[in-house]
Amino acid sequence: MSLKIARMILGTAAYMAPEQSRGRPSISADIWAFGAVLFEMLTGTRAFSGDETTYTIVAVISKEPGWDAMPAATSGTGDSSPVAQLEARPTSSLDRDSGRTNRAPP
Repeated sequence: MSLKIARMILGTAAYMAPEQSRGRPSISADIWAFGAVLFEMLTGTRAFSGDETTYTIVAVISKEPGWDAMPAATSGTGDSSPVAQLEARPTSSLDRDSGRTNRAPP
């Protein structure tokens, strides 16, 4: 008897790595997803989108993100660098709502 394993796509299409969209996940898919989330945080728009999941997957596989949407400050230094801007913001609504800060302990 022959068994065949069907490939499944699991995850949110807008944050899937191209290989994951093709049903072949890899370790680097998490890094891709982080980049997609970071892009969205910096621009306020998703790197890849579509009216339906299928169109979003096509965009992930075949298109580049809208790099023009990146703020000019992403190439800055010092307080205007992307890292400084992200560190200045609360990491979650829990931190902001509870009054906790993101500072490292002394």
